[in-house]
Amino acid sequence: MGVVSVRKNDAGKINVTFPYSPDFIAKVKSIPGHRWHPDDKCWSFPHTNGIMAKILKVFEGEEIRIDSVLQSQLSTPVIARHPEPVEGPKQSSYNFEDLRREMISRKYSHKTVKAYLYFNRNFFDQAGNNHNAGLFCRAAGRRGG
Repeated sequence: MGVVSVRKNDAGKINVTFPYSPDFIAKVKSIPGHRWHPDDKCWSFPHTNGIMAKILKVFEGEEIRIDSVLQSQLSTPVIARHPEPVEGPKQSSYNFEDLRREMISRKYSHKTVKAYLYFNRNFFDQAGNNHNAGLFCRAAGRRGG
């Protein structure tokens, strides 16, 4: 799905952020004391005993990144890890989350966003892993071909 980031904010509360996912929202709402901040686009929790354990338990199996300040307060360190890969259709190795967010912020329709992401993934998958191929530079430098 996405990376769950946990950090301590200036007010001493614990902030949790992640890409939009109904599953993640349901998980975070199951933790008592949750509060949504639409301006910051994050969830906050009071920094009380056991709240970090509850957050880690709810997001068990997901990729979690914890701020070093909070990491030092845990009894056992948590290492950010990727969830186990799920067998299925081949996934692109490119992350287009920034492109998706930009198109949504510019109010592109859902179908347009979906199509743009599909064709960009397809293009990069077809181009392969050779990022230095200079496809556009070579094409611009040639005439008639």
